[in-house]
Amino acid sequence: QIFQINDVIAEAIKRYPFENEQQYALVTAELKANYVVSGNKELFIMVLFNLLKNALRAVAKAGKGEIRMTTTSAAGENQLMFRDTGCGIPDRELPNIFRRFYTYPHSAGTGIGLAFCRNTLEAWGAKISCRSQENEYTEFVIQFPIVESNRRVH
Repeated sequence: QIFQINDVIAEAIKRYPFENEQQYALVTAELKANYVVSGNKELFIMVLFNLLKNALRAVAKAGKGEIRMTTTSAAGENQLMFRDTGCGIPDRELPNIFRRFYTYPHSAGTGIGLAFCRNTLEAWGAKISCRSQENEYTEFVIQFPIVESNRRVH
């Protein structure tokens, strides 16, 4: 499947089961570059849902923060930056967050989510990385391969 990144981000935000308007208001999408992605639209929505769920949990835990998704395309590189300014992740935990069954905080979730995100994106030739500063932010960067623009968009 070929899809426009911004359309799917907008759809995911619209479909996400936010608990209330205040939670919804925490999310901003800066859709600067509407590049084409080759992958599965529904699976990508699940990737975004996973990142949103984790970010909303981090903001709630910190009692502060916001969530921003930004699409950019420069120098032959298509990126989605997904950043929350919640509780952050300690340095010692960062190397493990994409490991299956690993959770942080340790009582949260099943440890399947970020492993699913990485495996799904890698199957499409994309890469996901994370950087974080405890008590400041967590930022996931997804780098998508360039897709020939003459392929049909779904």
